[in-house]
Amino acid sequence: MTNNVMIKDGWLTLSRITYFSDLQRGVQFPLGVMAEIMIVGSVHGLGLISRTGLEETELASVGRLMTDALKSPFELLKSEFDWAWNNAPAGGALAALCNKNSESLFFASPTKVLIRRAFRSEAEIADFARRQLREQRDSEFDLMLAELLHPSPYSEEMAKLAA
Repeated sequence: MTNNVMIKDGWLTLSRITYFSDLQRGVQFPLGVMAEIMIVGSVHGLGLISRTGLEETELASVGRLMTDALKSPFELLKSEFDWAWNNAPAGGALAALCNKNSESLFFASPTKVLIRRAFRSEAEIADFARRQLREQRDSEFDLMLAELLHPSPYSEEMAKLAA
């Protein structure tokens, strides 16, 4: 009996993207989430999900130079996505974006989840990677937006400790 199972290693990273309208007071609002998956020797993928627009109160807190760009967060972040895909090494896109954008437009340090899994075919690897990227990216985005509406009582305490 032949066993055609491949064991593959890799990782998935997630980075929340926010905009700080007031760096001194820490006033920020969520824009989106970018995810990157790397299955060594097989698959590399990058995914983006973002808000399609901002609330009027959010736009009012933004400086004039960024107001037009932030009217459509997806278009702004798509240009960052394209830059990362074309310029960053495979598996290093989010780290590159984090280094490139560390002021008002802010990419949080990527969180990494290691992957080790058995697959029966290369097609199964690609399907798994696509599904994982979407599920993890979308879940993180949903959580980020839920936290906007229902902030944790510990968030303010943690911010004070960090200051």
